[in-house]
Amino acid sequence: MIEPVKTKLWFAPDRTYHEAEIIELNDELMARQLDGPWWLEEWIDEDLAAQEIDRHWSWSDCVVEVEGKEMRSAKVGVRTMDGMVQGGMVITLKGIASRLAPGDQALLVEWLFTAPRNRPYLRNDGEDAGTRWYGGVGHTLLRWGAALSVANGYDGRMRLDASPDFVEWYANRGFVVVDEQGVNHEGVLYTPMELPAERAGELLES
Repeated sequence: MIEPVKTKLWFAPDRTYHEAEIIELNDELMARQLDGPWWLEEWIDEDLAAQEIDRHWSWSDCVVEVEGKEMRSAKVGVRTMDGMVQGGMVITLKGIASRLAPGDQALLVEWLFTAPRNRPYLRNDGEDAGTRWYGGVGHTLLRWGAALSVANGYDGRMRLDASPDFVEWYANRGFVVVDEQGVNHEGVLYTPMELPAERAGELLES
């Protein structure tokens, strides 16, 4: 059971930070908000959304496997005070081998996505950002993941496979590219990256 954690997200329309909380995603919440519904909001361009790698992925069905073995994991989201989930992350609760620190372990981030409404390039409302465009969603969830890694004894280390458009984004948050073969999934080549312990502190303080 993951207890809610208070946080804040940047709200684009008024350029201020609004209260939010990181929560565990249950089946009812994923079905009601994430698995399909958050792609159907009126301000999302359907043609552009169809090109997103996660367009048809199911949060409810997501299972983390490492070398054929299912891993215990947590599905968490950041929810604003209006009850809307602004993004989600799937992360293991048990460490896997670190690629940068042999002998040590890191948590594995399987999925990390902000809601389509928070992806400005998908919106069809131009300069009018609508009423639910929040920034900093992925950053906030990664910071929580680093804290979980510390709490579980992994010194903030996290591993993930970054999609092509987000390698630089993760690098700006302390992740480094790991010297191993990329992962090809559904025609997309993902780049293995890891957050080393010596950089985790910067993410936690940001």
